[in-house]
Amino acid sequence: MYGLTAGDKASERAKAEDAEPYALFINKMRNACRYIYVTYIESKKKKKEMVRDLDELALYVEKRMSKISTFEYWMLCRVKELQEDMVESIEKNTLPLFAHRLTECIKKDFCDKFLEVIKIQQTDLTESVAILCVGMLIKMLHPITPFVTETLRGHFNF
Repeated sequence: MYGLTAGDKASERAKAEDAEPYALFINKMRNACRYIYVTYIESKKKKKEMVRDLDELALYVEKRMSKISTFEYWMLCRVKELQEDMVESIEKNTLPLFAHRLTECIKKDFCDKFLEVIKIQQTDLTESVAILCVGMLIKMLHPITPFVTETLRGHFNF
């Protein structure tokens, strides 16, 4: 393997190529948050309805679990599994492995599947489940991408 030095054109290209997947992921997460904000939260603000605290929202959804769709239940379970994995990863000092699992879940399960399904199939609790899931995912992303999540959390008031 050849060494690359600062100012070397090859190292600059390698850095840009390494950063591209992360930039695409951040953009995907931002777009997902923007969709949920515009679709669910902005409309509530116009109606002067208060957006709940995440803990209150979790209790609200938990009390009405029988009314959510199977797909919404699946997404909630995936997010809760990730929360448990995060605690375990912190204890075992394996946060980079968790970060990979989290980003894959956000990209494939949350953005590519969940958001696309809720655009078509909605229940009375779809709004609450979507906001709860995105809030929990943003909280888990915070140790990995703190500046991005601070911006996103500001919009949601989490």
